[in-house]
Amino acid sequence: MKITSLDKPALRVLREKIEAALAPVAAELDLTFKMGGIRYTAENCTVKIEVATKGEGGEVKDKYATAFVREAKWFDLDPADLGKVVHAYGDTFTIVGLNTRARKNPVIIRRVKDGKTFKGRVADINRALGRKATITKPETGGFDFDDAHDD
Repeated sequence: MKITSLDKPALRVLREKIEAALAPVAAELDLTFKMGGIRYTAENCTVKIEVATKGEGGEVKDKYATAFVREAKWFDLDPADLGKVVHAYGDTFTIVGLNTRARKNPVIIRRVKDGKTFKGRVADINRALGRKATITKPETGGFDFDDAHDD
C-alpha cells in the first residue's frame, strides 16, 4: 500500500504500522511505547511517542507514575500509595499516577476489572485509603493546613 496524501484514514494505517514495528523493539529492550497525538498536513506529519521503562514488578514508569512519586506530598498523598488498590466510586481501582496540572482530579486510577483509566479527587482517594484530609478551605478564602492525620 502506498500513501500519497496524509488524511485521517491514512494516519490510522500509519499508526497501526508504527505500533506493530515498535512492538518487537519494546519487547527486546523491556520498554513500553505509547503513541501520542499526530499533527499533520497533507504532505507531512509529526508523531509523538512516549517511551517508558518498567519497574521491578513490571509496572510502567510513565511520566504520571514518576510525577506521583516526586510530587505526592504536595497533594496530601504518600509516594508509597502508587500501585495501591482502593475501593472508590463504587468500584476497585489501582493508583497509577498523578497529573500535576489537573487541579480538581489529579489522581490517575485504573479500574481493576477492565483496565480503563480514570481521574480521581485527592479527597476521595484519601478517604478510600482510610485517611482524613489535611487541607481544608475556610470560609475566609485560602487554605489552612491542620493536623488531621492520626500519625
